[in-house]
Amino acid sequence: IAEHALYGCFGYHVTSFFAPASRQGTPEELKYMVDTAHGLGIIVLMDLVHAHASSNALDGIAMMDGTDHCYTHGGPKGHH
Repeated sequence: IAEHALYGCFGYHVTSFFAPASRQGTPEELKYMVDTAHGLGIIVLMDLVHAHASSNALDGIAMMDGTDHCYTHGGPKGHH
């Protein structure tokens, strides 16, 4: 559900943890879908995997503080 840049993945290279994926519609459309599902008695589960953040410094959270280990391991250990 979270925004991610790579179409070839299942959303596990998250670039914005608190934004719904733009390719799924607007935040208002997501809210409407969830509200509609709840109105029909359907439980909505959202899969959010914080352990799989994008290491891309341009659109991910890498190097937000200027280091390569703000949210992940530094150096080669942080790249997988």
